[in-house]
Amino acid sequence: MPDAICIKHGDKPFEHLERKHVAAICVTRIDAPGAANKIVKAISALFDGAIEVGEAKAHPCNGTKRLKSGDGFHT
Repeated sequence: MPDAICIKHGDKPFEHLERKHVAAICVTRIDAPGAANKIVKAISALFDGAIEVGEAKAHPCNGTKRLKSGDGFHT
């Protein structure tokens, strides 16, 4: 999953990434809410590290709502 995102969006400057862009990327996986949430999780982890080392100032995932993925399978 992250590889596909990198292939499609990896040439774009990360400092311009905004919440609306994260939402637009997630909409491409609206058919699979769990996958969309994993995208947000991966981008969030990337920006956590970038902010920690001073490479980014803003976190585009803050305030992004996770999609409800249903009840799932409980044991």
